[in-house]
Amino acid sequence: FLLKANSELLNNLGNFINRALMFVSNNFGGVIQEMKLTSDDQELLALITRELQGYVDNMEQAILRDSIRNIMTISRLGNQFMQANKPWVLVKGNPEEVSRAGTVVSLAANIANLLSILLRPYMPQTSEVIQAQLNTPPESNVIYNEFVCHLPPGHKIGKPSPLFAKIDP
Repeated sequence: FLLKANSELLNNLGNFINRALMFVSNNFGGVIQEMKLTSDDQELLALITRELQGYVDNMEQAILRDSIRNIMTISRLGNQFMQANKPWVLVKGNPEEVSRAGTVVSLAANIANLLSILLRPYMPQTSEVIQAQLNTPPESNVIYNEFVCHLPPGHKIGKPSPLFAKIDP
């Protein structure tokens, strides 16, 4: 339990969502930026869509454990995306690099929003906390057949805070 809580919930899911939202909050005034997607971003969206479709299929067949795996894979993809793009470096660069940082973290915030929707059947309170931090409009609690960014440019998020605490042995 301790290993799963610390590695999956804290380090994977919680860390990704908190990093993305803190970055939007601290570097872009809590406002989702315009997203100019690259081919790598499109590839990420395709991978997330594949996991999302797996999640829907698994939920329809009541294969709940595999649906959780789909959620964690989406979170892992988001973490890898943040690590690969290093928005904390880009934000200190020229205007094009700052714009790229805005795209990266705004896309990450939209992935966090998707995760909040997918988590609702498993962790309804955590889902609500994430959505409060994102200031998610209620009408965006919809799952489509492909990944959709529900937080448009100009959307103001709420105050981010850690979702999970480390469990010590």
